[in-house]
Amino acid sequence: MILSIKEYPCDITEHELDSLIEYIENTNLSSHPLAAKTDNNFLDNDIPILNKLKKSFYDSCAKYWGVDVTKYSMKSWIYIDWKNNTKKPFVHTHNYDNPHTLSGIMFLRLPKESTTTLFPIPHNDDYYLPNKLLTWFIFPSIMPHLPGTCNEVLKRYTLSADLHPTKIDIKSLKAGDILDLNDLVDLVVVEKT
Repeated sequence: MILSIKEYPCDITEHELDSLIEYIENTNLSSHPLAAKTDNNFLDNDIPILNKLKKSFYDSCAKYWGVDVTKYSMKSWIYIDWKNNTKKPFVHTHNYDNPHTLSGIMFLRLPKESTTTLFPIPHNDDYYLPNKLLTWFIFPSIMPHLPGTCNEVLKRYTLSADLHPTKIDIKSLKAGDILDLNDLVDLVVVEKT
């Protein structure tokens, strides 16, 4: 483990990967102004390979923390890069204010002339994720990173996902409801003055 980044391989067959790449190539990109990516609900589509990837992400996060994460929510997307992409990667975090979030990156296709994701380390050499396909790299969402680039026409595809506590609708609570302490992460109590 480097920088709190842990690896969890995902058991995907070559046929499943081929069908996933074909599905991605037929998916519309979001209107995000800075990145070539799909919408943030990519793994919510009810397709066997996407269900398998979603389960593997939840399983990887549960192993990372050593706790049940089934009550957590997720968002997921495909990040895409290629030689003539006008949207250039930038250093960013996925969540800078909630310590109860994890992020995951899985390389689906890394053409020969592409790089992996970089994690800057102050006063040290930067760290690049290993060039491994179909492996979840799980890390705290607060960690800044820079997506890799691709200098080929063949597109570089990365599956990204975030795990975060499900927000509770306080108005839906009734007297006698029992809450798990983990459910209270996003609850804020305001005293009357």
